[in-house]
Amino acid sequence: SVLALYNKLTAAKLVPNAHTHYAVLQAYKITGEVSKAQQLVDDLIREGSITALAFNALFEIYASKGDTEGLLNAVKLMEASNVSADARTYTYLIRTLCLLGKLVTAEQYLEIARRNKLPVEHVAYLELIDGFSQVGQVSKAEQTFAKARIHFGCVFLSTYNSMIAAYVKNGDFSSAERLIEEMSAQGNPPTNYTYARLMKGYNDASNFKAAAQVLQDVRQSGVPMDDNLLNEYIRLSFSANDPVAVLQSFSDLRGQPSAQAFTCVLKVLIRQGETSRANFLLRKRTQRALPVEEAARQSLRTAGGQNAPSNREYSAAKSP
Repeated sequence: SVLALYNKLTAAKLVPNAHTHYAVLQAYKITGEVSKAQQLVDDLIREGSITALAFNALFEIYASKGDTEGLLNAVKLMEASNVSADARTYTYLIRTLCLLGKLVTAEQYLEIARRNKLPVEHVAYLELIDGFSQVGQVSKAEQTFAKARIHFGCVFLSTYNSMIAAYVKNGDFSSAERLIEEMSAQGNPPTNYTYARLMKGYNDASNFKAAAQVLQDVRQSGVPMDDNLLNEYIRLSFSANDPVAVLQSFSDLRGQPSAQAFTCVLKVLIRQGETSRANFLLRKRTQRALPVEEAARQSLRTAGGQNAPSNREYSAAKSP
């Protein structure tokens, strides 16, 4: 194992390099030996051989444990050690804080990095935009989007998509469409993801007329229909009472349908008298522990599908 080799290396009085220390810290992450990882970092600091790479690994360890306090203490230790952060350090820190729900702290560290001209990858901005979107703080997401534009001198396609998704999630469709027009003018044409997010938002809001317009835009743009778009097309076709389009799109999917699209497919099959097929598909999906809306199970039971999986069976299938 990595740890056994490391012990042999140190016993032979050979000097490990930064990548070796990183590998050892990753091994401690797997074994859950946080105290040993911290001790190794402390030893490296005392020896004067600590690197940003080692701190990156230590951040990962505390993050994997959901230990925000330990993570922030590790950051303070890094700052006190006068270690020069690399591009990954603050990026990973900000991403991790967002995942832990510490958006204010993540934003503070982004400001520290910006103020000190420290390298931060654009994914850190994406995580903050997504984080603020999840809690409904669209203005904060907009501010982060603007900072990303200033930082990089341009806006990446993924940054546009994140901000568009934030607008859609919070029901601001006019701002989302305005941003799509802007990105197109900047030479960043909308992608499958862009259109799918907008179409899903309209479907969720039961604005099927607007969703149909997005579909028309997709067809005019020549963007291929991927699974995300097909899922939304299934929902739109169901709302338009077009069972042929629902089932055709279902067969065109490369992967599994979303829970909402699956409900539409099941209801179409039931209406066409194909209860056995609907029952088979539901059982198959349950066995794979894929999400199923209660509306799908209830529709099948109402139609006489006595073998429809219960909530208890579904929960059991999801359990490891």
